[in-house]
Amino acid sequence: MARALVTGASGFLGLPIVRALHAHGYEVHAARRAGSRPEGASGEWHLADLLDPLAPELLIRRVQPDIVIHAAWETTYADIWNSPQHHAWASATIELARAFVAAGGRHFVGLGSCAEYSWRDLKTGVAVQEYDPCVPVTEYGISKKSVFDTLSRFFAQHGVSFAWGRPFQPYGPGDVRPSLIAHVIRSLLAGRTTPITSGEQARDFIYVDDAATAVASLAEQSVTGAFNIATGVGTPVASVALCTAREIGRPDLLRIGELPPRDGDPPWLVGCIRRIASETGWTPAASLAEGIGKTVAWWRQRP
Repeated sequence: MARALVTGASGFLGLPIVRALHAHGYEVHAARRAGSRPEGASGEWHLADLLDPLAPELLIRRVQPDIVIHAAWETTYADIWNSPQHHAWASATIELARAFVAAGGRHFVGLGSCAEYSWRDLKTGVAVQEYDPCVPVTEYGISKKSVFDTLSRFFAQHGVSFAWGRPFQPYGPGDVRPSLIAHVIRSLLAGRTTPITSGEQARDFIYVDDAATAVASLAEQSVTGAFNIATGVGTPVASVALCTAREIGRPDLLRIGELPPRDGDPPWLVGCIRRIASETGWTPAASLAEGIGKTVAWWRQRP
């Protein structure tokens, strides 16, 4: 049985990854920064703040994993795209990789972002492929691309296989980021009017459990290189917001077109999934309506 270490394991995407790996028969070790072990979570749990310079090496030495799935990264900043903290997480990721190689690890899976791609070169109706230009325009995307480039060279030099998943717009239970679906749900459940932009821009929304099984497939198949984690389907933001509002029963509170468009917001951002489907056999399972329904139900149960 392979031993897998998941960092950021109590997070929005990390916890579903823990569940997916456990379902695939891995010996799962889960690392979190603070707080208690999530209720009902499987595996062995470890406390580790990877921004502490000593923590990556200590964690790897303690667990001695065959595989690392690195999901730890702070994404709850008010300005998620341009926080200076992204550089600290980039450095911590590289230190974790160095410790993993030194301990004899064999396969490392990191999580990047669709923000690594050049948003200026996107063409409406054409899904982004992994070989398309990566010229990020945000600090988040720049940091992720820098890590990918550095680790690609580093692992190649040491003969360790390395896969890099690029999630597009994950959503679902546990998402407390300032993301579209979570924001609309919180606002409408509170009975507030909820203005958004015209919402004509199309995005690729992927349910969190599907994103987690995609990451697990990158670990299980020991594939290498970058892989989009997406659905391949673009949906206008306004349609997603309206579907969410109808699920809650308050479409009357949604104000489409009352906010101006965000500077630099691309009109189309959708990921091609041919590579991950062909090399791992993974495809998404949840429809957008099904995923939104489960997400709304989760928020309704929160105190």
